[in-house]
Amino acid sequence: MRVHIGHFSLMANDRITRMGCAATKYWNPENKRNYVYYVCNYSFTNVLGKPIYKKGKPCAKCDGKCSTKYPGLCEGIADAIDKEI
Repeated sequence: MRVHIGHFSLMANDRITRMGCAATKYWNPENKRNYVYYVCNYSFTNVLGKPIYKKGKPCAKCDGKCSTKYPGLCEGIADAIDKEI
């Protein structure tokens, strides 16, 4: 059995800095059915044989310090998240 985990592993990947998804609903007159089409784009892609996380303690490679609002993320990354949401 083949398991499809590509989109999950992309969302969990520590190198993803941006992602966006959209959906559209459409009617197929041939079989008289409604469909919903989903698409997501990511700022990075999976690389075969490469881990989705780097090993180490959270925030170990932060230039500044760990975020108090988003534990486990660097402080500057948390600021960028707030600006984009």
